Amino acid sequence: MPATRRLLLAALALTAAAAAWSSAATAASTTASTPKTAWLCKPGIVPDPCTPGLDTTRFSPAGARLGVDRIATPKRPAIDCFYVYPTVSGQPTPQATLRIDPEERSIALFQAARYSQLCRVFAPMYRQRTLAGLFGGKGLPPTKASAAYADVRDAWRTYLATENHGRGVVLIGHSQGSFELRQLIASEIDPKPAVRRRLVSALLLGGNVEVRAGSDVGGDFQHVRACRARTQVGCVVAFSTFEDTPPAASLFGRTRPPGRRVLCTNPAALAGGSGTLDPIFPSQPFAPGTLLSAGIRILGYPLPRATTPWISVPGGYTASCSSEAGADVLRITPARWRAGAESVAGPDLGPPPRRRQHRARQPPAARALAGARVDAGGSDGRVAACHARGRRARVSSDAPMTNVPRLDYVRDQHIERVVPLATPALLLHELPLSTAQAEVVIRGRRDVTAILDRSDDRLLVVVGPCSVHDPAAALDYARRLRTVAAQHEQDLCIAMRVYFEKPRTTVGWKGLINDPHLDGSGDVNAGLRLARTLLLEVLELGLPVGCEFLDPIIPQFIADTVAWGAIGARTTESQTHRQLASGLSMPVGFKNRTDGDLGVAVDAVRAAAAPHSFAGIDVAGTPAILHTTGNADCHVILRGGRGAPNYDAASVAEALAKLRGAGLPERVIVDASHDNSHKDHERQPLVAADIAAQVAAGDEALVGTMLESFLVAGRQDPDAGDGPLVYGQSVTDACMDWDTTVSVLDGFAAAVRARRAIARAA
Repeated sequence: MPATRRLLLAALALTAAAAAWSSAATAASTTASTPKTAWLCKPGIVPDPCTPGLDTTRFSPAGARLGVDRIATPKRPAIDCFYVYPTVSGQPTPQATLRIDPEERSIALFQAARYSQLCRVFAPMYRQRTLAGLFGGKGLPPTKASAAYADVRDAWRTYLATENHGRGVVLIGHSQGSFELRQLIASEIDPKPAVRRRLVSALLLGGNVEVRAGSDVGGDFQHVRACRARTQVGCVVAFSTFEDTPPAASLFGRTRPPGRRVLCTNPAALAGGSGTLDPIFPSQPFAPGTLLSAGIRILGYPLPRATTPWISVPGGYTASCSSEAGADVLRITPARWRAGAESVAGPDLGPPPRRRQHRARQPPAARALAGARVDAGGSDGRVAACHARGRRARVSSDAPMTNVPRLDYVRDQHIERVVPLATPALLLHELPLSTAQAEVVIRGRRDVTAILDRSDDRLLVVVGPCSVHDPAAALDYARRLRTVAAQHEQDLCIAMRVYFEKPRTTVGWKGLINDPHLDGSGDVNAGLRLARTLLLEVLELGLPVGCEFLDPIIPQFIADTVAWGAIGARTTESQTHRQLASGLSMPVGFKNRTDGDLGVAVDAVRAAAAPHSFAGIDVAGTPAILHTTGNADCHVILRGGRGAPNYDAASVAEALAKLRGAGLPERVIVDASHDNSHKDHERQPLVAADIAAQVAAGDEALVGTMLESFLVAGRQDPDAGDGPLVYGQSVTDACMDWDTTVSVLDGFAAAVRARRAIARAA
């Protein structure tokens, strides 16, 4: 190996070691006064090197061009990333200023920018030890040595106070940046449960995170454990990457304190073993004209040519953790020249490089966002960024046909863009169900089941807005409903109708989860967060909730908060929804079809009571085969059809006869809205009065009713564009106002008391 290359590689390996010495000085010294935070990357600043285009050209490990992925940057990512860059400053002094130089911009592009596909990226500048300081042999006084950590810590505190707003956050660091984040976690996150709950994961590369021997925790952190599963959050991924056995003089992967070891987490196989890595590289060179750029050119590993901002090589490496030579490191093997494999040179890659001994690789920037598939990459002196592997976007028409299978030409032809979806596990971690809230859910489910079984003679009333579009107004409604529910708790079991998904016959606003901003942006991640937040707030008031389930994956995000569920008239006949209901943990009502056909609802109740096996997702968001036990608490809801009501006593009797003929329990819920009221909110009280009269006459099989109600009567068009929306008025079906609702509930309570009197007299 030429001497210049050996010297450069040695310098690269020493970078993180020097950062460790600097961090140790930080921990032992008094923090110097710090200037105002300067941001290298932050939403809204211009220019922001962490928000480039994301289009990517894919190559095989052998160099064959596979196609181009067109990837849109999400408008509202579900989480944040806090990135601290490695030793890159080319300033001539031992300690860098907060000036943003080409090296910092390039390293942000190489290591952090690809995360913008998943998160908002925040990257503070900090007064790091420069390359000149590391290799010039001059130390820093303690007050200066502490400045780097002080800058990172103050930026973190500023971010938490002004930007976080309770969002999940991933910490990303490399080399000197990892050492600073290691101290930040130990001081600012690990001992603080409220902050720790916001931690999705920490990716600390080339930083020697220490744990107790034989354990995934202890050492540097007392609570933040190693990530060992995709469903795990609040954990750390840490490794240093080598292609060969680490040399004896290397500090990477080795620790001196007895009873400790350096953590190695394989991003491709968190639970252990070997896995495949997908490296991704920027197509532009690193900081042209700088010393570091010259060093990278000396290493001499050309990449394929591409016109997109990024290049990816799916399956480019395999990786596994190794303890060889007493160093816990991540050993990687390039796919192209893996031992025993055919070495094929692509048109732009050139021949495979000769294998060199004792060469430390730059640690790749790996992705370990909870609930998502782990990809990582790093290759030959280049530091790769990360990306979330989702469904591939449509390949551009300029991609040449080769003998490589081109599935992109026959799939996703009408998919405009693919945006990563937060996993259920992440949302449940960010917005957990408290013990008190869980008790409300359990009590609500138990009460509904008892009413269905007629061991509880109260009437179930599911009442609330047609669909929630304004969480603040819905919570206002819930506070009022809580008072009325308490007044009637002896006669009525009141659950608030909290619907987030709006089935459509053709097109229209599809509900808060799908379109929370009412602008067609489809920000489902924000919608899910808003929906779950509102559900928890309603439960905190002591009110159980009822929801309609439309999209079959949504229950994984919210079903733990729901006491009663519904399957709508347009989906009752769907096998997918019958299977879904068979596995839900709460009683579920099936509405008759929109044309009034009741048979499909009866069939649905029978189908949902049986066990099923079907494809879905688990709480981690992983595709899974779900095996259900069947749901014995399903029932029929009468909602009318095609302008013909079915709330009257004769229709109820007909429904009970159909249930009896099918061998099903005789119980029905009657919806006072929809076709039963001809979609006229002013008729709902009349329908409710008829239902109450049937209850008062002693009908015990009429176990519940549904009402569409909000603060203000009627409805409004969200697309009218003639000023702000009316607070507390529906944007879907017209609803009764609050005062009318109170009167109707009073009538139902009186009817239950009358029915109870008849039963006692008998």
